[in-house]
Amino acid sequence: MARQNRIAYILFGLLVVVAAIFASQILNGEPALDGEGCPVHRNYPTQAAVLLDPSDPLNTPQSFVARRIVGAVDRNAPAMTEVKTFSVAQAGRQDTIPHHRMCKPVHFDSIPPIRRWTVNRRMMEEAYDKYQETFRQSLSGVLQQPGDTVSPILEAIQTSVLSAFPPRDAETPRWLVVVSDMAQNSDCWTVYGNPANTSFLDLSRRPCFRSLRVNLSNVRVTIYQLARRGRTGRIQRRNLRQFWDDYFLDMGADTPNWVDVEG
Repeated sequence: MARQNRIAYILFGLLVVVAAIFASQILNGEPALDGEGCPVHRNYPTQAAVLLDPSDPLNTPQSFVARRIVGAVDRNAPAMTEVKTFSVAQAGRQDTIPHHRMCKPVHFDSIPPIRRWTVNRRMMEEAYDKYQETFRQSLSGVLQQPGDTVSPILEAIQTSVLSAFPPRDAETPRWLVVVSDMAQNSDCWTVYGNPANTSFLDLSRRPCFRSLRVNLSNVRVTIYQLARRGRTGRIQRRNLRQFWDDYFLDMGADTPNWVDVEG
């Protein structure tokens, strides 16, 4: 009889533990979200800024770069990552308002099996599909804007970083994604000199550069470089990547991860 009582007590204890786990999962649930699908408490696991340069039209192969970026965020960013998109033309003129803001939702497959019975799989999958399509359309919309006569990439990096990565969240991992041919062309600095000037040392000595500095420590950088033809293509094949590697290292970031977007 005593043995049966011990077994009953053990089973009862296990049931209490399991019930507590389920209750905890249900009570904790997912964080409350704002109208853009982001947690209202604004504690993001990662913040991402996507800077897009539509200064020249994309050819057909390059038009798929938006899908590549959505896929990269899917693979490399945790759920509830805050994503803001900017254009070089907009940010280069110190417009700090992003074209779009959203947060990557939780995917059903990432939920532990013990919790899956507490959520609606269909609603979660529909929400995730909607997020992906909205994100892709946002990127494509910016990239399809009319070209511009200037390409103030340095200025745009500063503006988008200051807007997307506020100092109060300094400990939050950050990710800057740039989609551009990286051919800087503004009043402060242009690579279209004669000969082409891709020396970061020369840029760093210019008085205007002091106003363009920005803290990129704790920022991971990925550059999707759009291949160009003609003069810009020749500049790209020289020391352009070294110029930008030196710039990002000087701003406190690691060497960027370069991704070729051929066309």
